[in-house]
Amino acid sequence: MKDSVARGRLLQLLFERRNEGPLPFGDVEGAVQPAAGINPGAWLHALAQLAEYDLVSWKPFENQTVKGSMSGFAEITENGVNVCCGRQTPDINIRFC
Repeated sequence: MKDSVARGRLLQLLFERRNEGPLPFGDVEGAVQPAAGINPGAWLHALAQLAEYDLVSWKPFENQTVKGSMSGFAEITENGVNVCCGRQTPDINIRFC
């Protein structure tokens, strides 16, 4: 699956669940699982990219037990909402399917 599609599915999920507050991601109990057809590594990579472009806010867990793992809380930002609603063009390729 293309990175742009993974980013789109992840951003859409966060948009749809934006009223729930920050959601857990990574190797933690209750973490949001990857959308169908996306492997966990690509899912977290898409999350990191969306955070880099300020479409998602990311707060890592303070006590990372596995070096190199990515676990924490994410939620969509105002910029991310604007992209989902078509009011803003993202600086990274995102494909909504």
